[in-house]
Amino acid sequence: MEELEPLVILISKSHTKHGATSTVRYDRNSFSIELRGSHNFKEGEGRIHKLYNQWIRDLERGIHRELSLAADR
Repeated sequence: MEELEPLVILISKSHTKHGATSTVRYDRNSFSIELRGSHNFKEGEGRIHKLYNQWIRDLERGIHRELSLAADR
């Protein structure tokens, strides 16, 4: 992870032959995740390998989990 600017984080993940970089933009009420680039994900025509989608679902779950823990404090 790398903070690109306030409220914008660049995230990268790679595993064996696949890798992707995405931007996470957030504020106090919401967040969004946008793909910046990938390798070996067969990206194109609005489609991408299902592994990338799984990575993003895992990331979203992790963000929601952290937000829940922070709200409980």
